[in-house]
Amino acid sequence: MVGNHALHAAIALAVGMALFALRIVGGGDAKFYAAIAAWFPLRSAGALFMVVGGCGFVLLIIWFVARRLAGKPISKTRNDPFDGLPYGIAIASGAVIMNLVANS
Repeated sequence: MVGNHALHAAIALAVGMALFALRIVGGGDAKFYAAIAAWFPLRSAGALFMVVGGCGFVLLIIWFVARRLAGKPISKTRNDPFDGLPYGIAIASGAVIMNLVANS
């Protein structure tokens, strides 16, 4: 049982670090997703990925509207780390939803 969860976390970390090396995701988000993956068995990997992705889509829409209402451009225009999409919110939300579904 524990090995299955550890394998899920290891695979998620390896994929996340590869995506970080390609500058597709941030390193913190990759590590956070891998830590969240350790909560769930490997058979739940696809569902976790889809739920986090769905939460990310909802977050993107909210972020897009908030930036428009604030008069800011949609794309990141400077190297300010606080100017990007806070994807950790989507990862955490996806984990909570998956945990609620798994325990219901």
